[in-house]
Amino acid sequence: MSLWWCYFRSCWRMFALGGLLKLMGDCVGLVGPLGISVVIRYVTTLRDPGTIQPEYPNMFEFLNNGYIMGAIVLVAALAQGTFSQSSTHLVNVEGIHLKCALQVLCTMCVCSLHLSRLGPVQCLAILG
Repeated sequence: MSLWWCYFRSCWRMFALGGLLKLMGDCVGLVGPLGISVVIRYVTTLRDPGTIQPEYPNMFEFLNNGYIMGAIVLVAALAQGTFSQSSTHLVNVEGIHLKCALQVLCTMCVCSLHLSRLGPVQCLAILG
């Protein structure tokens, strides 16, 4: 059995979750430029103060409000940073786990080679 296959079998969930978080962060990153264009359009086309606005705006009018879109862009920027940091953290932690597991495996192999050259009495003395 390959060492890479063991890595894949033991760690694929965390790496997949990290990739999904990275993808979500990249998708949320598209909200900012699109939202800023709505804010700029809102500022350049100020409404005539003489027109009567409906008491309750529909969804299209609500999302075309510059202040609302500014808040949405802020939340999207915070979400993008959170997704990116979470992705990096998960992948780094899983990499540290893999490194430690490989070091333990190498140490166990070296110890077993060293102990196999000794007699049973010396092995018991070393192991305590």
